[in-house]
Amino acid sequence: MDRTTAEQCLVRLRCNFGSLNTKEKAIAAFILENPSAIKGLSIHKLAALLDVSLGTIVNFCKGLGFSGYRELRRAFFFLPAEYQDLTLKYGPDLEPMDLAEQVWTHALQTLQDTLLVLDREAFNRAARALAASKRISFFARGGSARLAENAARKFIRWGHSVLAYREFDQQKRAASSLGKDSTAIGISYSGKTKEVVECLQIAKEQGAFTIVITSCELSPAAQIGDAVLLGAVRGPEMFGENEFAKLAHVVILDALYFYCIREQIGASHVLTQMRS
Repeated sequence: MDRTTAEQCLVRLRCNFGSLNTKEKAIAAFILENPSAIKGLSIHKLAALLDVSLGTIVNFCKGLGFSGYRELRRAFFFLPAEYQDLTLKYGPDLEPMDLAEQVWTHALQTLQDTLLVLDREAFNRAARALAASKRISFFARGGSARLAENAARKFIRWGHSVLAYREFDQQKRAASSLGKDSTAIGISYSGKTKEVVECLQIAKEQGAFTIVITSCELSPAAQIGDAVLLGAVRGPEMFGENEFAKLAHVVILDALYFYCIREQIGASHVLTQMRS
């Protein structure tokens, strides 16, 4: 166990908070607000404090990958006593540049958090599947659709078939046309967007490799993905979206793009050498 384990736990709690039930949310909220307090609380004291059963706490800990409360508690011993989570303050009396500095800090921390929880093996699978694909289709709605369109414009330079439609009917047709040489990329902050989930399911049934970029690993979309890439959450949720999570999703997409371009450049270099 080390400090990173506790930090990963906090990042995942923020990401998955919206998908927890009422009692799980009570436990998660307490840990997020009082991460250092866990060190001095027995499972019995925590259960009494939050009015939940011992079994609920144990199952909650197992859902985070710990064997039980004792292992979770041990992980938090490596957090410094002065540890405090970031809170974005944007009151009316705040100077513009002071707010800007907070946004910068949150943006940087979001990317660092994402690196903590990004599944290395899942990312490797996703990158290699993309590099081997002849067709790529993006599926997203709302604010995530803009991220998908921007990513598609980059990937299309690769010379393969790349699609990113806004209309749901077009997305469904695109998903139905995919095959084993294709990759479907679903982008959804909540992972609950019905249209994205449906398109991913269709694509998977057609044999396509499915990549899910989300900020909730407990979501319906994440259950479908062959590779689930988690973007961290920071700051407030506004209009059903999180601006800092979008930033994490953009960087994940860029990292995939850079890998594919590197592979293309490498392959081209080899062909040039063979022809000369």
